[in-house]
Amino acid sequence: MALSLENRTALVTGASGFVGSTLATELANRGATVRALVRSPTKASYLRDVHRVEIVVGDIRDAARMRELSIGSDWVFGVAALMRGSHDQQHEVNVEGTRSLVEAAASAGVGRYVHVSTLSVYGSGRHGSITEDMGPAPARDPYSVTKAKAEEVVREVGGVCKLSYSILRCGNMYGPRSEFWAAGMMKLARRKPTVYIGNGSGTCPAIHIDDITDLLIMLATHPAADGEAFNGAPDPPPTWREFIGGYQKLAGHQQWIGLPLVFFKILTKLIALLSPTASMGKEAPHILEFFTSSDASWSMGKARRLLGWQARIGLEEGIERCAPWLRAQGLLRDSTRE
Repeated sequence: MALSLENRTALVTGASGFVGSTLATELANRGATVRALVRSPTKASYLRDVHRVEIVVGDIRDAARMRELSIGSDWVFGVAALMRGSHDQQHEVNVEGTRSLVEAAASAGVGRYVHVSTLSVYGSGRHGSITEDMGPAPARDPYSVTKAKAEEVVREVGGVCKLSYSILRCGNMYGPRSEFWAAGMMKLARRKPTVYIGNGSGTCPAIHIDDITDLLIMLATHPAADGEAFNGAPDPPPTWREFIGGYQKLAGHQQWIGLPLVFFKILTKLIALLSPTASMGKEAPHILEFFTSSDASWSMGKARRLLGWQARIGLEEGIERCAPWLRAQGLLRDSTRE
């Protein structure tokens, strides 16, 4: 049974995006009043008719505006992030924007700040069961580096200002309205045969958005989540063949061609060798490893142990939940499922 959040108030940043808008809706569905922070109201159409959601305009880098919106909030959810652009651009939003938001939450006396991070802070060289106490070791791409730094900011400000906080390192979040992990995977899976690098046996940290929002709310409300970081991934994880295969099932086929992995290992090493320092090209071998490595998993033991929480939505059910939205986007026809 979902926890009732009646008479509670939450500020959700990045509310025009997939994660932020889904979280804002779930908070409201459980009874909370939600301040949904967006930079452009035109991109927040999904939230306009959601009861108990107020769309507010602002930028997390605007300290005065963040203090204004944090006042009276029981929780602040730091979802907003910049995933593209130069290192300086991402640092300004992901690090300094986080600092502005966390300091605002502290000065407003917010009950808890919940920070949305990413599994990519672990880097790509980890093997076996990856647990939260291993700590960040990001690769050189700006997103991983700045998200790891943002976690440092949360801990630093939280410690100095005595602010309760919790951090969630999310995997590949899919579900209705996910442009990459739902629509993008469907476009790939519709191809007959579906072409992939290698045999698809690599582990895939794909987790349904409804599980992520449920866990984020747990992190905001559970006493044992205070000051802790948690993984947000399936445990054990499916393979990429299983994840993409779920979309193939919707498309009505299971045809697969695996391209030789050895060729791409040579190619990505060459790309890394010729790429400028701190560019995404330098990370080409690590990106390839992410999509092909079969000996890494992300432990959810800490969430089970401290919070009594575990994911509820299996892969088959999760992908099936995407079907109506995929159909509405013209990516899935009823006839393909006969």
